[in-house]
Amino acid sequence: MLLDSLTLKLPEEKIRDQKALARYRASRPHLSRFVPSTGEIEWQVCCRESSRSDSHGVTVYAGAELEISGSPSRSLGLPHNVFGTLDIQKAALAHIAAAEALLGVELPRDFAEYRVSRIDVTCNYHVGGPPEVRQHLAFLRQADGGRYKVASKDETVYWSQGSRRRSGKAYAKAPHLRYQIGKRQATASALELEAMEGLLRLELKLGSKWWHEAQKPWWEFTAADLLSEHEAYFRGLIGTGEVVDMVDVRAALEGLVGRDDLFPGRVVTEGRVMAAHRTWCLIQAIGHQQAKASMRKATWYDHLKLFNAAGLAWGDIASGSISPIRRRPLILSQPIASLDELLRIRNAA
Repeated sequence: MLLDSLTLKLPEEKIRDQKALARYRASRPHLSRFVPSTGEIEWQVCCRESSRSDSHGVTVYAGAELEISGSPSRSLGLPHNVFGTLDIQKAALAHIAAAEALLGVELPRDFAEYRVSRIDVTCNYHVGGPPEVRQHLAFLRQADGGRYKVASKDETVYWSQGSRRRSGKAYAKAPHLRYQIGKRQATASALELEAMEGLLRLELKLGSKWWHEAQKPWWEFTAADLLSEHEAYFRGLIGTGEVVDMVDVRAALEGLVGRDDLFPGRVVTEGRVMAAHRTWCLIQAIGHQQAKASMRKATWYDHLKLFNAAGLAWGDIASGSISPIRRRPLILSQPIASLDELLRIRNAA
């Protein structure tokens, strides 16, 4: 569990030592646009700069706002970004300190002076080995439609990539870590790499629009708050893990008979459940898009609500089959918390 990316923005006027900031800008490479006929510079901006040692650090951009972005694991000096911190204040202070060292400018420590435009909340799940990771990713690629817009590249699956509010990402961590090690962006022992072979990584990006609409200041979000957001997002794709085969779909739907909390002023009847099960069979036969087109919009969404209450996720509905994830349950609320926990799992296997 960790914050894998954090972007802080600070208005220029909040920096007290403007002369030091000006000296920094003057000393850095610039991008310029000039008018060839006159030779006059139309505009000029300071280039982004990364703080690097043997691993990635943070990237600082001294534009109209000071932007500090990157992985908190790196600004905290950790050897890799497989595990790290979910403490948003600790991560922010590490970013600010790294930016100060790069700029040579003292920055405020009052969190209220900064705004957040992006945080990636990341969890790792041990699902077995590389074949199981690939199986999970193959299933997740089918979770398209509805409010999820899926894309894939190589071994990575993306949802709602262009969203400024929320987007998701799933991939195998071990190959990515080997790539980072090859680029001298991370370090890990052979034993650690072996233990990470079975890790499926799920990332939730909370973008600028999400933070603009947040109900409390960014620095008040706790680790529990961020994990709750992560779980809620991916639960819609993966489900609860309660439905394990096709027979269980009907039984799970029948278990909803008599519920009065799903539809305002209506009790779930046996007839409604049987109609929903027929829709499930239709989805299996002709796919969810054609099934949706064959019925009233209100009926479709009533049945979706029943499917969700029965434990089906959107990935099940989009593919017309029960996720293989259910056969080796991936419990979203129980990610691997640390390298020590992962090594214990590896030693017990």
